[in-house]
Amino acid sequence: IPEKTGLLISKDDPGNFAAALKRLLKNAKLRTLMGEEGYRHYCNKYTIDIYESNISAIFSAYSV
Repeated sequence: IPEKTGLLISKDDPGNFAAALKRLLKNAKLRTLMGEEGYRHYCNKYTIDIYESNISAIFSAYSV
């Protein structure tokens, strides 16, 4: 999630990449907040329990 869990940059813009790295290097609080929010997002969307629940729901929806 841009500006919440990380920074979104263009793959073809090394200057933008360098600026994003500098921003993170200079701001420990931002790094911590983005890291924590990224972990929270992962825990709410991508754990094995959530994956299994989603797969189970898909199979249940299509079972006869």
